[in-house]
Amino acid sequence: MAEPSMFPLAIYSELKTVLEAAVGLDYVDSVVITKYRYHGLPSFSHHSIIISPMAAEAMETGNIGTRWIDNEILLALLVKPAYGIIDAIMGNELKVEGEYLNDPPKIGILRMYEDVFKALYRNTLNGVIQTVPGEGELDSRSDFNVLFEDDREGFLMEAKLIYRPRGHPFYGNP
Repeated sequence: MAEPSMFPLAIYSELKTVLEAAVGLDYVDSVVITKYRYHGLPSFSHHSIIISPMAAEAMETGNIGTRWIDNEILLALLVKPAYGIIDAIMGNELKVEGEYLNDPPKIGILRMYEDVFKALYRNTLNGVIQTVPGEGELDSRSDFNVLFEDDREGFLMEAKLIYRPRGHPFYGNP
């Protein structure tokens, strides 16, 4: 189990570790921490998750003198469609005897969103963050888009999720 954290550095590191190790995301070939920009995407073959810092804010927890840091993280999910637009959106290939039949697997952006949500929902990132009853870290709008690249690469499917984990509470000055 990782050490509980107040600050973003350990949270981002453990978030990357959890996403890379998630059984339901074994088809993802790249998980990186970087600022998300359309022009300057990391190298990946077919499925990528970009963990992009957005904001951090020290907030009161509701208990007098206790604060925590609320992080706002953009999770950009990207799919390079190998089998066409329908599979890039709706692809839902399941494993047969522990293996995908296609390489890369026919897994679209909607399934990828679901798999990321399942991996992070009520997940304390191995104890690094604190979940709050009644408040979800993934309770926000997610956008699904088609990104056009140059003629060589074709297009990418994109989903943007806002993830808001909170560090552990601290009293007064940390």
